[in-house]
Amino acid sequence: MQYPFSGMLIHKLIRLGDEIEAQFALRLAPLGITIPMYRVLVILVKNPGHHTLNTISRSLDVETSTLSRQITTMTRLGLVTRDRTAENGRIVQIDITSRGHEVAAQLIPFAEQFEATSRRNLSERQLVELSEILDTVRQNFSQMISTADHDGH
Repeated sequence: MQYPFSGMLIHKLIRLGDEIEAQFALRLAPLGITIPMYRVLVILVKNPGHHTLNTISRSLDVETSTLSRQITTMTRLGLVTRDRTAENGRIVQIDITSRGHEVAAQLIPFAEQFEATSRRNLSERQLVELSEILDTVRQNFSQMISTADHDGH
């Protein structure tokens, strides 16, 4: 007897997430960047000004150490620069390069098309409900994780 994965919400969410990520990654691969790198570029393009590892990591909700590795790779690819500030040598300032702007300019319209595709055939009411449902599922898992951490599991 087979386990009924097809009817399980968590299975559907994982499969959908995998499919979306794979399709998006296909578009990024020729440019040599990953989805997390794309997200950094969007932050830098859509929010002009000075950025630090800390401000970007908070915006993306990722660990600073994880982001630092991504920024190192992005620097090697010529997408961003990484410099310590003159005022405080412990603060690393991240700036987008002209190449980073070019890559983002190619990808942002694709991402907007991707978003439009995901919304196709859904009413505004359905989109609001779906968003609320996904937020609830995320909270359920956050509570499960925090309960497990609290219980020592």
